[in-house]
This record gives sequence, structure tokens and C-alpha cells, in this order.
Amino acid sequence: MYPTFYDDFYGAVPKLHLDGDAWMVFALALLLQWLAWEPGINIYDEGIILSGADAVYSGLLPYRDFWTMYAPGQFYLTALLFHLFEPQEYLVRCIGLVSKAAIATLAWVMMRRFLGKLPAALGAAALLLTLTIIHYEAFPVYPATVCAMLALLLVERGICLVRRRPLFLAGLCTALAACFRHDLGFYTAVALAAGATALWRMQHPQDSWRDIAKNLGAYAAGILLLGVPVAAFFLAKVPLHDLLENLIAIPVTIAMHAHRPNGAGFSATSQFLAELQQGENFFHSAIGYAFAFSVYIPFIIAISALAAAIIGLRRNKRDKLGAAPAAPFLLLASVLCLLLAIKGLMHVNPVHMVQSLALAVPIAVIFARHLQPLPLATKALACAPAAVACALMVLMGTAGALDVYYGTRELFSENNFFTRCKNPVSPRLRCVKSISPETERYALLANFLKQNTAPHETVYVGAGRHDRIEQNGVLLYFMAARLPATKWAELHPGVQTSADIQQRMIEDMRRTPPRFLVLDSAWDNEAADAPEGAHLLDAWLAECHTEAARTESVRILAPRADGGERCRAPAS
Repeated sequence: MYPTFYDDFYGAVPKLHLDGDAWMVFALALLLQWLAWEPGINIYDEGIILSGADAVYSGLLPYRDFWTMYAPGQFYLTALLFHLFEPQEYLVRCIGLVSKAAIATLAWVMMRRFLGKLPAALGAAALLLTLTIIHYEAFPVYPATVCAMLALLLVERGICLVRRRPLFLAGLCTALAACFRHDLGFYTAVALAAGATALWRMQHPQDSWRDIAKNLGAYAAGILLLGVPVAAFFLAKVPLHDLLENLIAIPVTIAMHAHRPNGAGFSATSQFLAELQQGENFFHSAIGYAFAFSVYIPFIIAISALAAAIIGLRRNKRDKLGAAPAAPFLLLASVLCLLLAIKGLMHVNPVHMVQSLALAVPIAVIFARHLQPLPLATKALACAPAAVACALMVLMGTAGALDVYYGTRELFSENNFFTRCKNPVSPRLRCVKSISPETERYALLANFLKQNTAPHETVYVGAGRHDRIEQNGVLLYFMAARLPATKWAELHPGVQTSADIQQRMIEDMRRTPPRFLVLDSAWDNEAADAPEGAHLLDAWLAECHTEAARTESVRILAPRADGGERCRAPAS
């Protein structure tokens, strides 16, 4: 028997089967994502996933054999694709493209229930084009967002139909989200548990807390069924100290020094005005301005929708009237959207807010439908900020549409997608277009390392200096198909700048001496304003290695044949 707020709107009951229309939306979304395929490559961010997946492909374990703040899911999924096909960069990008198409499809499923197919398609298109302009397809937040959205729909269905099976399945999806992003999995669990409890108390006041606990127990059981075996595997294989250090201690340390949200976006105002005075293209300047301010969209939309949903549900309880059918969904989705935005507060930019932006669009569109029974003053108060958020989304979506247009036009050019796949810039970078000197430089370095090292030999890829670090060309490990000489191969400010980590890196490279060390000083300028750290590693590198080659900003070092005791492997 359905609760009262669904009696007059049966279509609002979430149906999760994917019919032909849903698959058509997915296929079209995937096609648009492929047309907007980013031709370039991110040496650092994509390199983290690709080098980590390559290490897993070679039999190494995350946290024990190489450090990472990421959950293991993206590494293992990419490594599986390496086994099924071959180690290639485009495989990890395909994970992102499929995930983005799935996000747009799930958003369409959410909106179709309340608005019909055509308005839902327009909303899904706006979301898809926004995701298109953000790019970063290797980012594991995309598959985690898919799992979180599925969990949201299943929890709503479980409450709507008073059934525990959907809640159990929602728990499995939440645990799977944690496998890709452990922080997003945690936020999803907290948001859906809290939202479901509040919604249950509003709609089933006759139920005791024990009844609520039993239903939430089904959700927790789904989380534990998948989460416990994954946790047990890593606890059995990886020392507890390493797990705590990688997943808790280091992220907390980095978060303390991360960019804060104070004035995020507003600093772009002066730049926007300066560009207009200089006669820059207004449209391109406006898109950049919207991109900077888009970090506020989830808060604007979710807070307004959450307030409206609570008002509608409380009026239903007080006046015994049928509440708007979207109210339960808006309550759950808004709480989830706000908690997922916590991750974006650590690095305030649209890339790290993408999980909340993915929910903000369907919330905004459904919220417009939900405004009907509300007082005029409430409508005006909610619509003003929502209109601003929608204007920002339109600008970003327009930029995404331009990406699709340029990608379609490029298919008819000489250096198109298919040509790049046949003639890759590097053997493991099939379909990637070499559009930057950085990519070309690293392709040459990868070729040098492959020609002058054996497959079993290790290398080290670092910066010109290690007392101030921004990042490093970690992708080179994957491009050269060589494993790093230290588990701390991914350089990060606040981590490898500490004396403790540098000493551990030295001990790693004493035990497994790298055949070559590639130090790229091009990264140093980005860290010029960073706090100064330890000098242990730079001093040891200078003492125990000699320059073998140099090209532009890159120095290639080799171990000294006459190195002292500090350079040799320690006694066993």
C-alpha cells in the first residue's frame, strides 16, 4: 500500500527499469561525449590513475606498494580493462565517458517521472553538456556519482513502497561508490540514512524508532555485504599503518593546506572586467566567469529545494493534504547534494564539485514543477537564486555544445580521431592528440627510457627541486611502461616535501636503485610560492647521482659508480 503522498500521482513512484527510451538517451549521451573527446592529456591527474592501474596490472597493491589517496576501484577497473585489451590511455577515458552518459541517463529518469520526456531530455542535455566542458574523464568521481545516484533512487523507492529490498540494493550501490571514492561513499551513506529517517518520521509518524531501524538495517546490510570483504582484503594484505596513513592522515594534512572557499569565483570578477576593457570576446569571458561561479550552484539549488520540500511535507502532515509528489525526492536529493558538496570545499573548482552539479540539475528542474502549491512569497524567494544558477548552467552548457561542434568538425580534418588512433603520439597514448610541447617532451622521454632500460628496471620521475612541490609528470611511468623506484612516486605538496617522506623515498631508492632519474624543473615555477620543505632528497640526489643527459627543462640522472655508503643498498 502506497503512502498518502503518492496516491494522487502514481507516476511519481520511482521505476528503475531501463526501458528503450532510457537506453536511447544513454546511447545519444555517449555519442555526444565521444564527439567532444578531449584530444589532449593531463600529465598529472590522468597519470595518477594510469600509473596506479599499471602498477596493479603488474601485481602491486595500492597503499602497500604505492601511496594514493584514492579508493582502489578505479585502479582495479582500469587494470581489468588492461587485461582484457591492452594498457592504453583511452580505456580509462572510456570509463569516464560511459559514467557521464550514465549520469545524464539517470538524471533523465529522475526528471521524466515528474515532467515528461521532452522537458526531461532538455534537462539531461544541459547536464551532459556541463559535464562535457568539465572533462577530466579519468577522475574516479564519475563512476562514484553514478553509484550515488542509483542509491538515491533505490532509497526513495524503498521508502515509497515500504520495501527493504530496494534499501538493501541501495546499500550495495553506496558501498560500490565508496570503492571508487571512499569519501563520496561515506557522504552518500550519511546523507541517505539521515534523509530517509527524516522522511520516514514525516510520512509514517505511527512507526516506532525500532521500525525505522529495521528498514535502515537493510540499507546498512547492503553496505556491509560489499564493504566488509573489500576492507578485509586490504586489511589482510596491507599493514594497518599504511592504510590509515594513505586514506586518513595524509588527506587530512593536505586538506588543512588546501584552497579555501573564501571568495571562490569573486576573484574572477576583476579579470572578467579587465578582459572586457581589453576588447576580449564577451562570450568566452562570460563562460570563464560562469565556470568560476559554478561552485555555488549546488548550494543555491539544494538549499532552496530542501526548504521547499520540508515546507510541502509539513503542510501535508498538518493539513492532511496530498503533498507535491516531488517533495520526498527533493528532500533526499537535496540532502545528498549538499553533503557531496563537502568534497568540493577542499579544492574549490567545478571539477571537484561535479558530483553535486550532477544532482543540482535534476533537482532544479523538478523543483520548478514542485513550486506550484507554494505561496507566492516562497516562490519568489526560491526562484531568484535558482534563476542565477540556471543562467550559469546555460553558459557552461553552451561551452559544452561548442566542444561537441568542434569535435564533430574535427572528424573531417586530416588529424582526426581515427588517424590519431592509427598513429599514436606514444605507443600507450593511442587516440591522443599531441597538442602541447609537454606531451611531445614526455613522449620523447618515454622513448628514451624504453630504449635504455630493461622492463624489470625501475625509474624515478621527479621535479627540479623537492623542497617546494606542486606536482610531477607521473604519467611518464605509464608511457614508458616502467615501475617507479619508490612507493611515493606521485608527488604532492605537503607530502613529499616533509623530511619523513623524503627519508623513506631515499631508503626505497637505495633498496631498488632506479636506472635513470628524470627531473623536470618545468614544474618548479608552479610551486614558487609554496612553503619551503625539507632538502634531504635533493641533497641525496646530488650526492649519489650524476647527470647523464639534459634536454630543455629536463635533467636525466644516473647512479654514481663511485657513490658512498649512503648511496648503496642497506645491508639486509
